[in-house]
Amino acid sequence: MALIAQFSDSFITGRVTCDRGIFTISGRVKAGDGLSFKAADPADRRLAVSGSGLPFANPSMAFDGSNMGNAILKNFGMFDIQITRPNSYYTHHGKVLVAPHVDLQVLDDKGVIIHETRVELGEPIPNRSLTGLPGNPNRTTGR
Repeated sequence: MALIAQFSDSFITGRVTCDRGIFTISGRVKAGDGLSFKAADPADRRLAVSGSGLPFANPSMAFDGSNMGNAILKNFGMFDIQITRPNSYYTHHGKVLVAPHVDLQVLDDKGVIIHETRVELGEPIPNRSLTGLPGNPNRTTGR
C-alpha cells in the first residue's frame, strides 16, 4: 500500500493510501457531525487504445454518482472511505484539465456543509487528452 497524500486543517485530518487502483482515505473529523465525499468516476477502460482512459469532457460527465457518498463516522470522528481511482476531467470549455481528486465535505448536525477540503490523488493518466498534446500528432494517444 503506497502513501499518496496526507492532509490536515482545523476541521479534518487524514491520509490517502493506494493499493492496485483502490484509494483508501482514512482520518478523523475534528469539528463537525458528518462527512460526505465526491470524486469523479473511474476512467473508461476499453479494448481500443484510442478510446481508453480519456478524461471526461466536463464535470457533469465526471460526477454521475459512482464515487460519491457519506462516510460513517466511528469513535471520535474516525472514518475510512474506499474509492476506485477517479479520472480527470476538463473545465472552462475544455481548456483546463483537472487532476484526479476527492472533495471531502464536513457536515453539521443538520447536514449542511460547513467546510470542504480537496485532496489531490495524483496526476491524470499520461498521454491521454481530448485536446492536442504538445509535439504529438495524434490528439488522444500521444503516439
